[in-house]
Amino acid sequence: MKQVLFAILSILFVGAFNQAQAQDVSANIHSNEIVIGDQVQLDITANGSSIESIQWPIFNDTLSKHVEILGEQTPDTVLQNGSVSLTRKLLLTSFDSGLWAIPPIPVTVDGTVYETEAMLLSVQTVEVDTAAAIRGIKEPLDTPYTIQEILEIAGKIIGITWLVLAVLAVIAFLVGKSKKKAVTVESKPNIAPHEWALQQLTELQESKLWQTGESKAYHIKLSDIIRTYLERRFNILALESTTHEIKVQLKNVVMPIELKEKIIEALSISDLAKFAKVEPLASENEFAITAAFRLVNETIPQPESEVEPENPEGENA
Repeated sequence: MKQVLFAILSILFVGAFNQAQAQDVSANIHSNEIVIGDQVQLDITANGSSIESIQWPIFNDTLSKHVEILGEQTPDTVLQNGSVSLTRKLLLTSFDSGLWAIPPIPVTVDGTVYETEAMLLSVQTVEVDTAAAIRGIKEPLDTPYTIQEILEIAGKIIGITWLVLAVLAVIAFLVGKSKKKAVTVESKPNIAPHEWALQQLTELQESKLWQTGESKAYHIKLSDIIRTYLERRFNILALESTTHEIKVQLKNVVMPIELKEKIIEALSISDLAKFAKVEPLASENEFAITAAFRLVNETIPQPESEVEPENPEGENA
């Protein structure tokens, strides 16, 4: 009780001392009594000849040990009769119950330091009804989603969906690529090109791929056999070349023109089956493999003809 009376007397004494200064600097608190954690606004007004003539103190996060500054609202500026009036609005709170003093706040106006009147802030605790039954904690309020929240959630869902689709696309690409590698024909450099090609063509013919609906796999293998044979037999870049590029390279190869045309036609049929998903006719399938067999059989290297040795000089025939 003595501490409260002492604080009140101190406030009154400081207020009387600063009464003469109140005409230039003043402070007003919207309420002298709050509950712990509540907020209250403190207005500090200074009157000067210009905005530059008023110098405010630097506010930290507290006004005193028990009174905290939560923030500051937009200040008010009033111009009247060649003078200016500035009002700063501080938002205060306290988390300790008791009667707390708000000390004088110094403000410099036109080079002179003025102080506001000291004030008291009473902070009360929350009243608890001890006679009432103990109740459980309330559940969070079920508030509806705002449009912005809905858009943010939708954006996240769309982003995750695109990410999943991208991963699936990469997996599908890799699986498809591995399948393509699985059907490629492995060359066997330890045997002659024509022997290897005839063996591969015979196996392909006996597999009856196109007869069982595997036209694409059939033409992938047939095209690889033809290209591998051309590359090994005539040393042209056939495996990594297009059909048109092979046609250009065949111009420098010694081979009947009609056979060249049939080979290019066979490769073109295979290209349509592989890349354009065209289903070749049965006659086209037979034509392509027949052309491949003819290519190999008609370009088998022939052994050099034996030349009879000349008679030694002086020897009769």
